[in-house]
Amino acid sequence: MDLTLLLFICLVSSIALFSYVFFKKHVPSPSPIPAPTSLPDQTDILVRCPRVKICWPNTGPLQLTHCSEESSCEYGWNDLQSHRAILFHDGDYTQTDLSVPSPKNVSSNTLVIGYYQSAMGLSPVGAATALLAAVQVETGANPSPCALDNFWRSISNITVKQTLNWFVSQAAPFRQMIVDGDTNLTRGLDGGCYASGGYGGNSILQNINMNGNQQWLLRNCRFSTWMGNMWNNVALDCTGDLQVGSSPCLTATINTSALPGGVPPFLAYKNDAYGIVVPKFYASNVPQGYIEILENETFLSLSAGEVFVASEDNFDNAALNDAVNAGLNILFTPGTYRINLQITRANVVIMGIGQPILQGAPAIRISAPGVTLSSLLLESTTTETPNAILLVDAHDGASPESPCRLIDIWVRHGSETIEESLLLPALQDLVAIHQSYTYIDNIWAWRQDHTAKISGGVGRNVAIAQHAIHIYPEASGVTCVGTQAEHSLQSPVYWEGASGTLIFLQVELPYEITANTLVPGLLVTGDNFIGVNLGVYIYTPAKWSCQDCSVPCGVRVERGVKNPQFQNVITVQLNIEGGMRSVIDHVLCVDDDVLGGPTSTLQNGRPVCINKYPLDSIRPIINNAYS
Repeated sequence: MDLTLLLFICLVSSIALFSYVFFKKHVPSPSPIPAPTSLPDQTDILVRCPRVKICWPNTGPLQLTHCSEESSCEYGWNDLQSHRAILFHDGDYTQTDLSVPSPKNVSSNTLVIGYYQSAMGLSPVGAATALLAAVQVETGANPSPCALDNFWRSISNITVKQTLNWFVSQAAPFRQMIVDGDTNLTRGLDGGCYASGGYGGNSILQNINMNGNQQWLLRNCRFSTWMGNMWNNVALDCTGDLQVGSSPCLTATINTSALPGGVPPFLAYKNDAYGIVVPKFYASNVPQGYIEILENETFLSLSAGEVFVASEDNFDNAALNDAVNAGLNILFTPGTYRINLQITRANVVIMGIGQPILQGAPAIRISAPGVTLSSLLLESTTTETPNAILLVDAHDGASPESPCRLIDIWVRHGSETIEESLLLPALQDLVAIHQSYTYIDNIWAWRQDHTAKISGGVGRNVAIAQHAIHIYPEASGVTCVGTQAEHSLQSPVYWEGASGTLIFLQVELPYEITANTLVPGLLVTGDNFIGVNLGVYIYTPAKWSCQDCSVPCGVRVERGVKNPQFQNVITVQLNIEGGMRSVIDHVLCVDDDVLGGPTSTLQNGRPVCINKYPLDSIRPIINNAYS
């Protein structure tokens, strides 16, 4: 071998060896991602959980309690002992004695669902093959609170043979339901019962009676008729007769192939095992109407150790973090958990049954793509000083085909008393989204400024939160379908990311506005934003009386933002105090489809609706969308 070549090879080898030794010593290698591990059979943890009731047909009276004390049924959001998950195996329960006596004296074969409770059938194909006679949610006095405070409950994967009386507001969805009788969204046909709902998904319904419910979103449903619209009714990828009321601006049928979506994960029983079914996610072209029986979907078995089942009895924060970052999925049973969960493993599923409460700040931090959160209630605690309760970090691996998914997620910041709320940290955001393509399907983020013991607001220096939901500039392509954001001190929804899509929004501005309040309900600074059926409301209790106080607009688009597109933007002033001087920036009336004329933004209880802004046609995502 040529001597020069030999010397060159030796020199290169020496440099390589030196580099390896030096950098191995001085530059830490990234930790290898462990292969998914498995656990011992987790079934017993679920079955033995005292807050989980598993029902089989033909086993006699079930006597399901829907609250721990009868007096707490109507206004029991702080009755944490009422946490329950009620699981129905396939079969006929229409003649079964289901409920203990209730304040409204409903029949014994009616299932009554209270605070922090979930009822679900266990059909692994989502066929709703558990049959109930009727389902009821209790209400308070007419007209208020009636159902205005009926939060934090759900029902899914069940057939109701008679009537579904789903008298609810935020954080109370139904999914995968078949209802043979009427579906009533508030009590009474005269609109005398106030409610502030709501969400229904992937269900087959007959007649829907809206009555006094302010807004409602149905997605991927089949129904016969939907009557009694109020301010903001949306049928998204549904089939049925949605009756238009006084203005088509308040009632919209949207059919679009461009939005992502699908059925969220759900608990099921398959091949003698409990587990989580993870249906297909559609990056686009979600089937319109009811998504038929789900087959060949991923099934994560508790028996096979693919799911870590967390209960209050066995909970350990460190063990939970180790499990999820080793690739295991998590099922939270009903209860309250003090937690700081940081997720660094992609594509894990974390879901709850029975409205589990996860306390921490952040309670959950997602630092990986493709993570799914479903059916969880997150709230702040007094010990941390964070910036958010739910934080989704940016990640280069994010994609439209496998985004982070937040489904039926409730976030709140506040306590039972003002004294307790004063101990909470000041937050920048309740929900902070930094990751592109994040997909949100039904979320409620609330600065909790009233409780059973506090009415009309706590003041601007208590339970401080600047924004409820914040989409940061690096988060492009974020989609939100069904968003409720309330009472943060600055804009409840602050959208800085480009190419965002927001379908159905309900915002209520803070109670405590002042003469210097310049807070829009939605602030948009990102280019190419689409907003459809956006409702912004304001209510000023007497204790914060400020007749000369009003905010400039319900929605604000910063100057220089490129190609913003809006359809059906609605504002309502709920009482005689305060108000909004315009709907979008300083625009009051852009076409004939405005209710009440250009001064009605300052009139009590009169909705003002802008049908389209700007006036040129909206982008192709909503092609031929409205009927």
